[in-house]
Amino acid sequence: MSSNFIHRQVVVIDAKDTNVEVIHPQLAVLMINNGADIGKRYLDIGSLCYTRRGKQLHTKIGCPVDLSSLDKSRTPFAQALIEQLSAGDSRPVIAKDFDTYKIFVDWIDTQESHYAFDDMQSMKQAYSDYTGYLLHRMNSSGISGQSIKQTTASSYQAAARKLVITTTDLSEPEVNSIATYIPRRSTHANHVNLKLPNADTQAQTFAVLINYIDEAHRALVKGDALPLHLRSPKDELCYLYSLHLNSVKSQSAEFSTSSILVELPTFPTWEEVKGHFGLMGDSAELQNMRANYDDTRQRHEKNNNNSRSWLRIRIGAHAVVAGMLAFIAATGCNLKVAQNLAVGTLKIVSSTQGQRFSGTKARAGGKTVEPEFGARFAPVFKKYLELRTWVLNGAHSTLVFPVVSNGYGVAPVGGSSINGFKRLLSRALPKTIWVTPTQWRKNVSYQYVKLSGSDMSVTAEKLSNTEATLRQSYSRPALEDYATEISHFLEAQYQSAITRTRTVELIPVRILDKKKDEITTTCTGSCEKPPESQPQHAQGFTARAPTPSCVDPESCLFCAHYAVHADEEDLRRLLSLRYLIQAIKAKQPSDHWQSKFGPTVHRIDEVLSAIQDIDASYESIINRVRDEIECGALDPFWAIHFDTLVTIGTVS
Repeated sequence: MSSNFIHRQVVVIDAKDTNVEVIHPQLAVLMINNGADIGKRYLDIGSLCYTRRGKQLHTKIGCPVDLSSLDKSRTPFAQALIEQLSAGDSRPVIAKDFDTYKIFVDWIDTQESHYAFDDMQSMKQAYSDYTGYLLHRMNSSGISGQSIKQTTASSYQAAARKLVITTTDLSEPEVNSIATYIPRRSTHANHVNLKLPNADTQAQTFAVLINYIDEAHRALVKGDALPLHLRSPKDELCYLYSLHLNSVKSQSAEFSTSSILVELPTFPTWEEVKGHFGLMGDSAELQNMRANYDDTRQRHEKNNNNSRSWLRIRIGAHAVVAGMLAFIAATGCNLKVAQNLAVGTLKIVSSTQGQRFSGTKARAGGKTVEPEFGARFAPVFKKYLELRTWVLNGAHSTLVFPVVSNGYGVAPVGGSSINGFKRLLSRALPKTIWVTPTQWRKNVSYQYVKLSGSDMSVTAEKLSNTEATLRQSYSRPALEDYATEISHFLEAQYQSAITRTRTVELIPVRILDKKKDEITTTCTGSCEKPPESQPQHAQGFTARAPTPSCVDPESCLFCAHYAVHADEEDLRRLLSLRYLIQAIKAKQPSDHWQSKFGPTVHRIDEVLSAIQDIDASYESIINRVRDEIECGALDPFWAIHFDTLVTIGTVS
């Protein structure tokens, strides 16, 4: 434990005592009954006011803290949390709530960015970043031990949401709008699959499977020398001499030949190993190291000299799993179908939709499934068939993906075989995301839906499923893919709305150096219209742009007589109008908002860009005014409109 951590003097507060006034929240420890167990539990709420905390000991009340890390912006939150938890009836729920709050605060204190509890924008950013962190852990493969279930992520996000509400006085809908909402159950998320890896991730993992098949074919079928050269778009090149690589024992040992082999394409000499570890002399310890080296080298030579050594047989077994997963990724067939797929001629034949391999498998109701794949996968599958022949080594089997066991003979690929290959990849290529067979199938299914123009009947026939099953389980994209597609759609919708309102890409605006008495001030800038003239579109706007009208101040932006002063007052007017328009976006249909308000937002941004082009120093002024507006300092005219929208419920 760090010497800076000390056990501070604490004040124990009984949760049952409602008449206690907390004067120093940073010292408060809430005492509750310990559920069904005898005794009490002490919740050190005050420690959350310190950014550096140690681990609480069972023999002490309160956890050690670094007193110099006290963050006074957290004391109001700690006080509110004490009151909130004390009001709870269920002691187990109180303890659970505190634990989930603490997880969020612990995460905040491990980040490089500083999140101030008394700053609304800072807490909104913390909630957004934390949500991204939870989504990342949900979508991780679990190889690193950081994966969490959706229900857990949902409860963690809910605690963070309550904390932000407590510290900022924002409403729950306002906090919900900051970041992606994580529901407790997948059935609540019909529009997107949070656990499905995106297309790029799956493509990278697919490349790893193909590389393993290629390398296994080189070493087993062609008889080339080991090691295997395992490649991944995300990882360093790994040389596989043994299946027991990167073990805890080899990584923690002062000397281990295995620990350096993963980086070497050829087996090193003893002199090279000594140079790597800085070994000198001729001690008994060094002789033991040499014996370890000699033993490892002899095993390597045996694996290269014996074409059916234990290592090569295991590499072949893993190649069968890699082949099956690649086959599922290429065809979208079900795991059960792939595991029990039987073949006759083992030939690849042409079909109306690509290449089909000639095996068949009857499903329930006598339905026959013939998995198909594109011509690009055919060379890979041909290599796999040669690997399959090597693995069987003369044994007879109609299984496409057979596993040979000394005790059980030939059997289908099972869960233990899949998990064994998963463990191998996690050690050799730790940054590679594991994709399950179900996720491979769902990705292929969604791509079929896209390519068929959302024709569910065609896609269902292709996947040998009913349309109901397809809609329920296989038609939702990964979160990142969904976000990309919806972003492209909204961007196209926005650009379409802008294009319809103008004939040129850039329409200039008059920028005034100083105000003149004869120029009328408006709610968006200034008006230079002579008394006898009428408002009209500025040159470059089409008839589909908002029609300029003296009774609609926001339409002045499109008028030929519009001008703006490059000062803070007019900047606040423009940014206040933009903030108001963005505030109502959540309650408007997307197409309606883009069509009606998109051109106005674009014009405001165009005017602001023109002001910045005059003097780059205006950028800092614009950013400052924008921050002030988001904290409530709107232009008086637009503030009245904003308050009205809040009153009638248009803005929440």
